[in-house]
Amino acid sequence: METISILHAPGVKQSKIKFLERKLMDFVERIDLGKADIHVNPPQLLKCGDATRIEGGLTLIVGWGLPSTPAWDRWLGENKIPKGVRQFVAVDLFERRGCDGRLLDVPYVNAGKYWSRRTLQINLSLFFNGCYLKPHTPFGMKRVLTKRKRERAPSTRLYYNLVPAEPEKIEIVRLIFDLFVNSDYSMTGITNLLNAQGISPSQKSSATWNIRKVRNVLESWVYIGANEYLGCYKHSVFPSVVDKAIFFEAQAKMARKQIDLQ
Repeated sequence: METISILHAPGVKQSKIKFLERKLMDFVERIDLGKADIHVNPPQLLKCGDATRIEGGLTLIVGWGLPSTPAWDRWLGENKIPKGVRQFVAVDLFERRGCDGRLLDVPYVNAGKYWSRRTLQINLSLFFNGCYLKPHTPFGMKRVLTKRKRERAPSTRLYYNLVPAEPEKIEIVRLIFDLFVNSDYSMTGITNLLNAQGISPSQKSSATWNIRKVRNVLESWVYIGANEYLGCYKHSVFPSVVDKAIFFEAQAKMARKQIDLQ
């Protein structure tokens, strides 16, 4: 039995069509009905003659790609199902409940339990392939576009790697670790010193350092070349700019201070 997949999404933007195609293809693969090309908004269904010539008949899968509630009765009234179709499967591709089960105010194509699991799978694959996934770039590093891999991710997504930024910023990163580990500066002391010297933590000249930003530097594994995502660490991904010995000594010192506060 062969399978035909149709994406019904008239008027939907092309950027969302990519999401919908991926979700429909994932659904087809999960129910294991064989390989099936996706036809997006076809002008008409298969002719009856095409379907009847296939031994065993056809399985027709239609994905509803509109944010409105599926109106299958109307769709079936507008599209005559060929006689050769043995199975008709209707799928709502817009999820209407969030991961916590609550009803979403607006249905989303990339929301809900299913897409959250799919996104996690894609992100873990990208993580193990060396992509930096966090939205904020650590101080002293810069994001660079990496060659796009053939992932099952939306085609509009950009993949990034991390490389050291200007040498002056790298020296500031090393200074922060040295002050904290070797000179026994507190995070408050490091913050005051950096601000007193007019060192900005970002491109904005008006930005100033605070304890949270100093802690972010001390806790970031990217400075020893490691990538981190959801508690997973992969080493030797990025260029290392801080000695591992001083980095782990900083982690131990912060852990001891945390214990002392308890």
